[in-house]
Amino acid sequence: MSLTRLILLALLGLAADPDALVGELSSPKEAVRVEAAGALEELGRPALPSLYRVRGSDDPELRRQVTKLVDLIERQRLLQATKVRLDFEDKSLAEVAEALKAQTGVSVILGPDEVLRTRRVTLHVPEPVPFWEALDRVGATCGVRHNPGLPRSPSPREPTILLGLAEGPPVPASDAGPFRVYLVRLGRHREVTPVRPPAKAKARESLAVDFHLIAEPGLVVNQIGPVVLDEAVDDQGRDLRPDPPVGPHPTRIQGPRFGEANASLLSLSMPLKTVAGPGGRLRRIKGHVPVSVITRTGDPIIVPLTGEVGKISTKEGIALSLTDIDRVGEATTFTLMIRGEPGRQPFLTPLQVIPLGDFQPFYRRENHVQVQDDQGRPLWWSERGLIHKAKDLETVTQFTVPHREGRTPTRVLYHGVVGAATEVAFEFTDMHLP
Repeated sequence: MSLTRLILLALLGLAADPDALVGELSSPKEAVRVEAAGALEELGRPALPSLYRVRGSDDPELRRQVTKLVDLIERQRLLQATKVRLDFEDKSLAEVAEALKAQTGVSVILGPDEVLRTRRVTLHVPEPVPFWEALDRVGATCGVRHNPGLPRSPSPREPTILLGLAEGPPVPASDAGPFRVYLVRLGRHREVTPVRPPAKAKARESLAVDFHLIAEPGLVVNQIGPVVLDEAVDDQGRDLRPDPPVGPHPTRIQGPRFGEANASLLSLSMPLKTVAGPGGRLRRIKGHVPVSVITRTGDPIIVPLTGEVGKISTKEGIALSLTDIDRVGEATTFTLMIRGEPGRQPFLTPLQVIPLGDFQPFYRRENHVQVQDDQGRPLWWSERGLIHKAKDLETVTQFTVPHREGRTPTRVLYHGVVGAATEVAFEFTDMHLP
């Protein structure tokens, strides 16, 4: 929290504790209410548990303020980097990975080399740093690095990040909020049409740059417009942007779902104007990628599989009910009824142009429903639709959850989902041209 904010809180006699600040939202003094709301917004996600606890208050004004703050803070996750504290003294990399998970909710997976787990980390940074910078700093202390390739997760539908041995020079990266863009390849392709002498063969060359755009785990990202190159200049001042200087258009209509291996990654290839002969340098390349990004909210409806069958659980206009729970062999089956509030269509809608700013994501059940075991770990499930009542905004679906590695389901969660559309900027300088 900023020093200015702390001074204002002290002058008003307020503490920086989230529970205390939430209590001051009911103060009869407007200045106290305004400052408490501002402090909670600045605290961000650490303030959410305190806000969730009073979201169902009988006081309509408090309920309005809390609902507004919760929505604002949950949407910060979409466009602002997660801040991470780095304060480790001679800790193993495995212990550091657990500490990072506790702060961010992201499982840090270490590469297959078991030696990595025992590498020691001593790192003290006075202020929290953005997520991607935190990974870089941890990696620099013990010779590991984020793998910018396709994410791999041993646990389905769980946000993960992979760290492996740091071999060779790092891949150039450009950070923007919760996003990182890697420049993974600059390639020149030469194609020759085969002919018989004395005819002369015709050759054609092309130049391209490949990027990986990666969002922080827990965010689902999708390209919603063509990549735009604002500048691409070589060391001789030549403009390498194609005519027109616009890159590939989106290839995925509605984007990936939570739990897919590539939910947080976009692979992009941009053609460049070919210059004669190899060599030289790319002095600067910069541009932006229009994307949509969605994430789950942090206060789901939770329905235990061992509770009263048929009991209806409701929150924020959504009602859930579990019936026909059965454990047969190596799987558990149950029927889940989901009913949405009037005016909130919880079914897939056609593709539409998404303007920049907040938006209501397309409804996909996989983004909302999660099944967990007794340790809170997500489990795979499959579904079979039984009833779809569009008029009543109701679905009844049969779920099957296999007991993989002896893990059995104990509860069902229904998450809210928020979304935003934005432009992810990137810039790279002084790169060798092939």
